Amino acid sequence: MGHLLVEHWRRLTGTVHPDDEPFLRARPHRFNLDFPPPAFLGDVVNAPVILLFANGGYDAVLTAEEFADLAAVDAHFRRLHRAEAPELTEIAAYYATKAYSGWLASGDVAIVNAVAYRSPRLSTERDNRRIIPHLPSYRVHRRWMIEQLLPEVSREERLVVVHRNGLWRIDRARAPKGVLFSPAPAASHLSRSTVRSIQDFLDARA
Repeated sequence: MGHLLVEHWRRLTGTVHPDDEPFLRARPHRFNLDFPPPAFLGDVVNAPVILLFANGGYDAVLTAEEFADLAAVDAHFRRLHRAEAPELTEIAAYYATKAYSGWLASGDVAIVNAVAYRSPRLSTERDNRRIIPHLPSYRVHRRWMIEQLLPEVSREERLVVVHRNGLWRIDRARAPKGVLFSPAPAASHLSRSTVRSIQDFLDARA
């Protein structure tokens, strides 16, 4: 079996995955589809630490600045198609201020969103939350998590930090010991204890 996420998103040529396009066109939603979707960021194939988030945010000014020219758009597609770690200069402003930005660039950390598409505040967007369980790409992301990611954690090959679990729906009682649940999932930054756990895991692998 190949890598489910990478194989899925290599088929993306526009701002909406071809499996999602007819689904989203036929249903009311508030996702912004003007920009390339942040399905994942970083070397999701090899990164020893995976951060699980909900979806990409959207800000009319900041998102437009992130994709100010065709070069930025092309770089985003390249990283998705090849699962490449971004250069420090390519990391979006939202992530660049985080404690894990250097790990993103080094390939030690990758971020995966449960939903690939952007919206301002998913927790209050009823139309979006209503259709998410049936969105084809969301189902692929959960299948990857269940069939590929969690078995790797069970084999102690990876550490997973679940920062936003509402859509991933990982059972805390049955999760492998290498799955950490964020103590502050509403915060935009990881807690200090979580950052220390990531550092300890990376140090043990060195």
